[in-house]
Amino acid sequence: MKLVITLCFIITLIFSCSSKTTTTTGTIDRWCTQTPHYQTCHHFVTKRNTSTAAITINQFLDLTVHADTDEARVVLKRAKGIEANYPKDPEKSLWHSCVDYFDDVVFELNEILDHTPDVSSPEDINNSISASLTDVDMCEDEFAAANITMSPVITTNLTELVLNSAAITVAIIGGNPPPSF
Repeated sequence: MKLVITLCFIITLIFSCSSKTTTTTGTIDRWCTQTPHYQTCHHFVTKRNTSTAAITINQFLDLTVHADTDEARVVLKRAKGIEANYPKDPEKSLWHSCVDYFDDVVFELNEILDHTPDVSSPEDINNSISASLTDVDMCEDEFAAANITMSPVITTNLTELVLNSAAITVAIIGGNPPPSF
């Protein structure tokens, strides 16, 4: 999983730094086609906003972070439910840790949406998004370290959504729209 995240960041950075495009607005569908996980983007972002009007990359980032937050809340609720079903360790402790990690993800993403002073620049937003990815990865890593299988279904959409938002912030920092994948 770490390798996938690292590769996505490197690919995004390389393309965003090397491809200059003058497009500053586009539809949600157009922006989604330029993210690493188009289908996930399209499904979750259009569920929240069905408009076909042109939007800026910054508006698109807000929409993707809203979708990230919605999915993070779903994952948090799911993890709490799973944790409640395990009466003893080690699974209960692992799920409890994941609940904490997913709670942190919701907090980080809400700070972006609330435009708090701590998250005011594209770099700050990228740091918060990276922290969210790290939290999801930490949950998965703890299960792997304990040789216990955690269903990837619980985090797959969240990981893909946050990776899309990361690609967008890297593109904003570089002054380019996200690269086509």
